[in-house]
Amino acid sequence: MRAFVLCLFVLALLLSRLPGAPIGRILPNVVCAADPAQSYALYVPSAYVAERKWPVIFCFDPSARGLIPVERLKGAAEKYGYILVGSLTSKNGPYAANAQAAGAMMRDVGAHLSLDPQRLYTAGMSGGARVATSIAMSGVAKGVIACGAGFPKLEEGIPRRVPFVFYGIVGVEDFNLAEFRRLAGELEEREAVHHISVFEGGHVWAPEQELTGAVEWLELQAMRGGKKPVDVVFVRAMLEARADALGKLTGVEQWRGLRALAADFDGVAEVGDFKKRAAALGSSKDVKSALKAEKDFFFREQRLAEEIGELVPLSTARKQRFAAKLRQRMDVAGNAGERQMIRRAIAGYCSMARVTYRDWMDQREYRQAAAAMEMFVALQPDHARGWFDLARAYAAGGDEKGAVEALERSAQAGFDDPARVEKELVFSRLSENERFQAALSRITSNKSEPTTQLPAMRVSAVLASVELRLFYQARTDGDSSLVAFLKVVSVRRGSAAARAGVTAGMEVMGIQQIRVSGLTEGELNNALAQSVRGEILLTVRDDAGDSERTLRIPITKSDGSPTSGTADAHE
Repeated sequence: MRAFVLCLFVLALLLSRLPGAPIGRILPNVVCAADPAQSYALYVPSAYVAERKWPVIFCFDPSARGLIPVERLKGAAEKYGYILVGSLTSKNGPYAANAQAAGAMMRDVGAHLSLDPQRLYTAGMSGGARVATSIAMSGVAKGVIACGAGFPKLEEGIPRRVPFVFYGIVGVEDFNLAEFRRLAGELEEREAVHHISVFEGGHVWAPEQELTGAVEWLELQAMRGGKKPVDVVFVRAMLEARADALGKLTGVEQWRGLRALAADFDGVAEVGDFKKRAAALGSSKDVKSALKAEKDFFFREQRLAEEIGELVPLSTARKQRFAAKLRQRMDVAGNAGERQMIRRAIAGYCSMARVTYRDWMDQREYRQAAAAMEMFVALQPDHARGWFDLARAYAAGGDEKGAVEALERSAQAGFDDPARVEKELVFSRLSENERFQAALSRITSNKSEPTTQLPAMRVSAVLASVELRLFYQARTDGDSSLVAFLKVVSVRRGSAAARAGVTAGMEVMGIQQIRVSGLTEGELNNALAQSVRGEILLTVRDDAGDSERTLRIPITKSDGSPTSGTADAHE
């Protein structure tokens, strides 16, 4: 049934096209002519002409923020000639709704632009990645860029035959990292054309550089598959860059890099030497030991996730004690891998808890909903939305004292949506409560001046010397706030940040090549908490309308020497 519905989309792509679409700039909100309830962001490269067919990437975000991938893919799309389309309505939820959103978007774009059905690709993040892969499984898309998640979770697993190319991207602190490691083996067993890339980050859209690499890989596979002529200069340059990057890797990561390079370029370049080196390294004791250690890490991560889940029905005090010990383990962890494993387990529970919380609330099982969010805020005590959701659950269950206390914590953490509080019927009985009114006043104040002091997490240890103010985009719905940019309020004199050129009044547009515009609070925290190597990269501008530039803030050890590998930063 799914394949039948999605295959109908192909018909729309064969219709006559209309020239004249704006080119070379992003259109942030295009409404589908035949279905005004559906909309998308669009980018058409400057070189576009209707007389030829163009590759296209349809993008899906779990929260209907299709503009994010379009912005991050724009540079690659302009360079290599791709049309980009990002759904503004597809999001985590019923399959039928996502199929409707995808179909309307594809039909609308196909009616106005000249698309190449043999180079129709999809991209997605988290639940959006599973939507993107579902479309490819139906036969419509010929390739997928999947960030943070892979194939849809079906009882029968992934298909025995994978008739499309698959480029997976996952953060080293993404709770789905183990899924991607398993998926790599399954795709190899099926002899599917695939590549898995791991970046320094969490469960977020990959940085622009990673996504550019994904588009270049699609170009390479189109050449290997005979869908476009082989560009010898392009292949040579890409091969040399990949080979140079291998020199910076060691052990199991170098082994993975060698195998991937040999597979990616097979048929368009000589890769025999890379295959031999991969085979030799793969048989080494060091690589075998590293692979076993990695499996042990994932087993421990799974056990930790289960342990967190087992605590949910227990007392709040038990949850808080456990979470405090867990944070202490992260602080004293002797290596980056241990910290990353704990963060993945925490992030995995918190992602699941948001879903189960909504289910329990819908079923009016308020005690269970509260228990899920008690564990959530114990693990993430500065999560404003988490405390608000806990307040809702308490209020719905009749715990007025707990509701007020949770709402106070939400306000302290920066929750800034007074309208959301006022429209919640579960809070109506608290309207005369003085503490409730005080919390509401603070939430109102947060909205009028949304300021946050960034936590001194690992990536922001140098940034602890910088006071930043958070600015939100104009709200498009009542569910969440999206970041616009961060503004530097002050910089400690003589700090590493000051020496790198960070000054008061600057607007921070990106951290570690991750654009902050359009991020949620949780995604911003992920960006701040990621592991870094050697330096922090800030994309800044002096004022609105000014050009952006990158500042490099070196991370040093406590003795002042540069770090090697992943390490905590010191001023």
